[in-house]
Amino acid sequence: MQATELILEGRQARCSYCKTIQPSSRELPFFEFRGEGSYDALNGCRHCGYFEVAHKSPLPRHLAGRCCDHFESRGAMEYDLYYCGCKGWD
Repeated sequence: MQATELILEGRQARCSYCKTIQPSSRELPFFEFRGEGSYDALNGCRHCGYFEVAHKSPLPRHLAGRCCDHFESRGAMEYDLYYCGCKGWD
């Protein structure tokens, strides 16, 4: 078993649109891993959902977006994401 398979073992992926759930696999269309150590887990804010870069913007907060003033990583998400084709492919 490869390291990638171990990371995905026991995880589930949910379609971004219809919420259909499948076992996580890098073979799923438009698959996005959102578990421990993923970009989203490390850079998404637990409090407001904005990425860390938005919290560091030199713009005044009302122009930079509605991010909070205290970034904290959100950690692993419950589901990975993929697209099942429910809205068509073109």
